[in-house]
Amino acid sequence: MRKFIKVVSVCTMLFSMILSGTNTMAQIGEVVESSTIPSQMQPETEITFIDENHYIINQGGKVVEEAKIVLPSNIQTKINIAKIEGTYYTAYQGENPEPVEGLKVSYADDGFILRLDYPENAEPEVEKVISPNERLRSGPSPNDTLLYKWGAHENQIWRIGNSRTARFGYGRATNFTDKIGQRNHILTKGDVATSLAYDNCDFSTVLHVNGPKKGGGIAFVEFIKRDVGGMPDAVLDIWKTGVEEFGYTWSKSLSINNIQYVHD
Repeated sequence: MRKFIKVVSVCTMLFSMILSGTNTMAQIGEVVESSTIPSQMQPETEITFIDENHYIINQGGKVVEEAKIVLPSNIQTKINIAKIEGTYYTAYQGENPEPVEGLKVSYADDGFILRLDYPENAEPEVEKVISPNERLRSGPSPNDTLLYKWGAHENQIWRIGNSRTARFGYGRATNFTDKIGQRNHILTKGDVATSLAYDNCDFSTVLHVNGPKKGGGIAFVEFIKRDVGGMPDAVLDIWKTGVEEFGYTWSKSLSINNIQYVHD
């Protein structure tokens, strides 16, 4: 069980006012009982957890019917092979982290999680969630091995053949706007972040990425890993204007599905 430092917030006071029967509910939005972080809400929704079991909807709202995620045929084939070989069942199946008081959750234009903003001193220690190397199989294997799968979009990291470092990643891409990445690198177009928990490859690793272009077709792009992130429902975080490579105009809530990448 992960431990978090409680943060006293104004939201707690507002929640108490709601329970006492005041008329503040209409002003601050709906209070929802939930001990888990919703994987999907209406597009561009923002919620804040009052405590570990309740959140307030700051903007947007809940979905009436959840979207069904369909994997591309080539990815589904890889999954089916992994199930036959048994490697699918030994892979780490990641879940959303536990909510804490003061956690703000932002949702992208597709309604799925964009980012988690924790209060100071309350962010979970990722290295306690999973050790990136502890589940690597030893010995030769002619096939890729599924190592990790997480999020509503079934984001995946595969080990390529027998390599200790080469990876194939599949899933959803989000975007970020940080100014400084790892090693105090000033982030710019062409930089990306990979998952801290599941694929924290070396700084400056070249990622060969492909994904659907807006309007049709596939874009093939080389990005450079300059940062890492939590990414609860994404395999890649693209720095701001890098989304232009796929024909998109950047917006803070933009996300792109069915992204694939390979790196050595």
